[in-house]
Amino acid sequence: MAKPSILENIILTKQKYLALQKENIPIELLIEDIEANNIPKNFSGSLMGDRVMLIAEMKKASPSKGIISEDYDPKQLAIEYSESNVAAISILTDKDFFQGDISHLAEVSSLLTTTSIPIFRKDFIIDEYQIYESRKHGADSLLLMVSALEPSRLKELIELCNTLWIQPLVETHNKEELQIAIDSGADIIGINHRNLHDFSMDMNLVEKLMPLIPNGKIVVAESGIDSYEDVRRMKNLGVNAVLVGESIMRSENIGLKIRELMGIHES
Repeated sequence: MAKPSILENIILTKQKYLALQKENIPIELLIEDIEANNIPKNFSGSLMGDRVMLIAEMKKASPSKGIISEDYDPKQLAIEYSESNVAAISILTDKDFFQGDISHLAEVSSLLTTTSIPIFRKDFIIDEYQIYESRKHGADSLLLMVSALEPSRLKELIELCNTLWIQPLVETHNKEELQIAIDSGADIIGINHRNLHDFSMDMNLVEKLMPLIPNGKIVVAESGIDSYEDVRRMKNLGVNAVLVGESIMRSENIGLKIRELMGIHES
């Protein structure tokens, strides 16, 4: 019997976590709380412009790299990111493998109420419960991974997001997944250079998949983007936005690193 992949292990752990969460906080309570919440910010609008837009990620750790940020402080990061005029902020909320927490969404959301910067929840979303949970804690968008969902399930979750005015980023890693994303009605398509089954990287993936994406879709390149040269290459390939976490989190000067990625040079 084959050993479960990294992604399969994460999904199994997530299923157990969800079973406990549903007992502690029934879905009905989440839905009641959402009704009092404001309308989400425009995630897709934030990713459109003349240049490649930057989704800056908050990420404490990863299964492949271990601890990335020793003094991880979501509120302080949110201030630095917003002052650097990033297009959107991604927050990793998975606790078991990335040392994140759902509470970080609410903390950052409350800080950014007066800004137009949307918050993107990065997690392994496999159930309606997590979509309501995301909205309750202030997420304006969230991640749906083709590799983690059956096509029919993906379509259902996209439709639920649409009813809650949440704009999902649907992540793909190959031609087959890309076609499923398109058939499911995804408007924002992520191309992840990293294969989450074994964490290998293919930095030519955007080049391979971009010609297969219909006009009118917003495309986000993910993983392995470390420099302005990388961003410029993505722009030349037609990408709308890049999602960058690790190289920002490891930087000694976050504002400077963001300006470098955005191609803003010091005078």
